[in-house]
Amino acid sequence: MKKLFCLFLVALILASCAPRYALKGTYQETPYAIPLTKTTNDLWLEIMEFLSQEKIAPKFIKKKKSLIVTDTVSFHEKFTVENTLGKLEDSTKYIVLPVLKNSAYLKSAYAHWTIKIQKHKGKTAIVIELSKVMANYNIDNGSQKLVGNKVSTGEFEKKFQSYLQSKGLL
Repeated sequence: MKKLFCLFLVALILASCAPRYALKGTYQETPYAIPLTKTTNDLWLEIMEFLSQEKIAPKFIKKKKSLIVTDTVSFHEKFTVENTLGKLEDSTKYIVLPVLKNSAYLKSAYAHWTIKIQKHKGKTAIVIELSKVMANYNIDNGSQKLVGNKVSTGEFEKKFQSYLQSKGLL
């Protein structure tokens, strides 16, 4: 038991020594909620159709819990970075990642979307959240991996909302 505790303590210390990169701008801090006027059964096909159009596969669907978690999504073409003022370089992208110094460039970025149909402020809503963001950078002396949450620009969520509205579901 002492060995396990010591290993945990060492891992905790090493993790706390990892570099932290903060974004300057303000982004989607809470899950994005889209209020609905239709019942849950009317939505499932449209949610799956939208994900299909975006080339996003569901990892699992729990209809009784009104939950969809997507498979790992690559954001290689759908990420942006901040400029020196904390503004997005491309506001049409889905996620924002920090710029690393020392000529680092992004090798890959992945995350999951979680979509729930639930009560939100007394109404039924689709609640969308980005989670488990992983970004791998190549740097001069190897590679750097960043893991974080809450780096959605809100564009995916707005596009989803527009899609549902065009289908008459809002």
